[in-house]
Amino acid sequence: DTADHRPLESGFQSLHAKEMHACGHDGHVTIGLGLAKLISEHKEEMAGTIKLIFQPAEEGVRGARAMVAKGIVDDVDYMFGGHIGFKATKSDSLVCLTGGFLATTKLDASFKGESSHAGAAPERGRNALLAAAASCIALHSISR
Repeated sequence: DTADHRPLESGFQSLHAKEMHACGHDGHVTIGLGLAKLISEHKEEMAGTIKLIFQPAEEGVRGARAMVAKGIVDDVDYMFGGHIGFKATKSDSLVCLTGGFLATTKLDASFKGESSHAGAAPERGRNALLAAAASCIALHSISR
């Protein structure tokens, strides 16, 4: 029942019926904006430079590397990071981890084949599409 669904009651809903993007990016931005407001309200009590960084592509391990390569954090002495965790079992809880959270590794693979006639000379071909599909299935059998 959606009658008591607060976002819907407030008129917040997808433009596409029964579809949504339900990751935590909105929450991360909300936390960052809240922190920016708090810092702004207390800026007279602080010294130094503060940077609020919203890392792009954090789940794909590309964002931080790109930001470091651009020099965005070259002058940073201390960095505190946060991520909305999906392992929290109740609201108003804090889950702390020091490693392995959403860690991924990227691997580029190329498959090269050779065309052949399926009926006249199948033994002369090398099916790159079949090799790629078999590799995808095999990779998903590796324990996470």
